[in-house]
Amino acid sequence: MIELIERPRSIAPPSFQRAEVLHWLRSLREDPWYRQFHVIVKTRDKDSMKPLSDACGVSCSTLMFAFRNESGARHGRGRNGVKKDRGMTQRTVDALGPVMRAVEDGRLIFVGGEPVWRIRPRPLPPPQPRLLLREDWRDWARCRTCSGSRWAAIVMGGREHAACWNCVPLDQWPALGAVKAEHQLIAVGAE
Repeated sequence: MIELIERPRSIAPPSFQRAEVLHWLRSLREDPWYRQFHVIVKTRDKDSMKPLSDACGVSCSTLMFAFRNESGARHGRGRNGVKKDRGMTQRTVDALGPVMRAVEDGRLIFVGGEPVWRIRPRPLPPPQPRLLLREDWRDWARCRTCSGSRWAAIVMGGREHAACWNCVPLDQWPALGAVKAEHQLIAVGAE
């Protein structure tokens, strides 16, 4: 069963670097992993940012501003003519940081446009091969070859398989005769 987990308010959030969060925001647009399997973000469309906005508690307008000003170096002149920094604030960075870590760790996924928080099992399942049948794939298990945690559902030879995203990248799928499967590997209701 999926449970919504809230960050305790008594513990101060860890401080994240602006450059680290901006790099992650850029990868949401450019990395094929996010485009195909997780977060789809269009910089000019507030509706596509709504799930990310709901997960981190930052308005869609603030996220759009952060995407447009990735470098954080856009300056303007205030009322008194003094230049001021209009980049992403530290408050926005601190709100996006935990969400960034949760997406990277697989604890936060987006299903049907809604953020879903997942609980990581203890202990983690043992590592598995980089290419295996879908029915043999175990959620949360890492790749035996590269220790990666990104998996893709592919169809190869008429059967569904799970492939490590790092070891079997998208550009190698045609050589294997593989195509993207219709469903994601993560079983949302299985926990």
